[in-house]
Amino acid sequence: MRSIITLETKRVLLLCALLVSIAPLTASAQSRGRAPADMVLIKGARIITMAGDDLEMGDLLIRKGKISAVAQRLRARRGVQVIDATGKVIVPGFVDAHSALLLDPGGSSGGRAESSVLDGVDLFAKRDLESALSQGVTAVHLLPPSVSGISGRGAVLRLIPDASLDAMVLEADTALKASIGRGSYGRPIARLGELKSLRSALKKAIDYRDALETYDEELEEYVKKLEERAAEEEKEKKKEKKKDDDGGDQKKNGPKDTASKGNSKPPVKKEAAADAKKDDKKDEELKKPKKPGFDARSSELIKALEGEIPLFVEVHRAADIVNLLDLVEEYPVKLVLVGCTEGYLVSDAIAKAEATVIAGPVVRRTLLENSEFRNHKPHNAAALSAAGVRLVLASSGRGALETRYLCLNAAQAVAEGLDERTALAAITVDAARALGVADRIGTLEKGKDADLVVLDGDPLSSSTRVERVFIQGKEVFHLGR
Repeated sequence: MRSIITLETKRVLLLCALLVSIAPLTASAQSRGRAPADMVLIKGARIITMAGDDLEMGDLLIRKGKISAVAQRLRARRGVQVIDATGKVIVPGFVDAHSALLLDPGGSSGGRAESSVLDGVDLFAKRDLESALSQGVTAVHLLPPSVSGISGRGAVLRLIPDASLDAMVLEADTALKASIGRGSYGRPIARLGELKSLRSALKKAIDYRDALETYDEELEEYVKKLEERAAEEEKEKKKEKKKDDDGGDQKKNGPKDTASKGNSKPPVKKEAAADAKKDDKKDEELKKPKKPGFDARSSELIKALEGEIPLFVEVHRAADIVNLLDLVEEYPVKLVLVGCTEGYLVSDAIAKAEATVIAGPVVRRTLLENSEFRNHKPHNAAALSAAGVRLVLASSGRGALETRYLCLNAAQAVAEGLDERTALAAITVDAARALGVADRIGTLEKGKDADLVVLDGDPLSSSTRVERVFIQGKEVFHLGR
């Protein structure tokens, strides 16, 4: 049965064909001038870049998780999400350089140098993470909890809700953590014992490194001798082959006329002596050098001694600080003092040693909290800064929820005499530098990760609220939602 196509049907089919053919061209035309969906433009805010001059009224463009531009005025392309931030303040995300967020509160025993704090992270503590985000903290530095000795390696985590641990890790193996004085309970002999143990560990690491270097040298010499022997043996084989070939030629061509030479015998003594020497050399045993047994703790300390990783030492008493500085002068490492409660008493010595300090809380609940903190003074951070010490402020790992008070801690330091700009730097760019991640976060510059906070007032004002938080360009907190 033949199908009948009417004139009207042909017109409909022709129209559909035309629409299909021009659809890609129309979509292409519409896409011209449009920005990618992951672009965000925040306009009209006061931008505290922490990388030079601030903008009293500027725009910040985020593209693919990075800061694409920071300028007085940026034009919004079609398709860009625009956020009106007139009257608001934008700052880099706050960094808690010593936090206990997401860590088991019962973990207080010492670990091993080769262990990582990431092994003890509890991703189910979501409420604590959201609490920190609501106060503008976008990254935390976790250190293995310990009371004495070397306890393992630290790591920097981004506070990304509902993300896997791998996605949260900004930098693993940021520091090697040790502690002095926390396990002594005020006993002077015990303190000296902890310091002696650290000294012994550093000395052992140097001996281990020397043994590895000696092994490498001996192994190189051993391989060289093997190659020389192989070359000699190859040379001998070629010589013997040539001798055999010459003997075959003599048999083929007949014996040579030796009448003119008389009946004297060939000189065999010299050849016999040479052959005996060769045999002795072959019999000489080449012993492969023995590699030193692997030492995990020394391997980690070698990294610290060679400057690959800083040594973070939690220490509080002035006497312990001075003894530690003497130790570091003997065994040079990149030293970061964590806590440093009595640092104000020896601030000049710390500055001279060029050590960085991650100062503890400005205000403590009670001076009897621990004997290590009995000489705590609220002006400690201000005194250290005045002496020229590189200063970072942190919650100091007392408890998971302490991280949410990081900005308040900085404000309290200002109230005790610390310069306001220095205090803000101590929880942003200077914290990032101390942790080795300043190439990614800590400032608002083109190319940096878009980790930033939108506030409704001055960062260190008690009345200021956090309105929005972005991590890698994605909004992870919005006030009221």
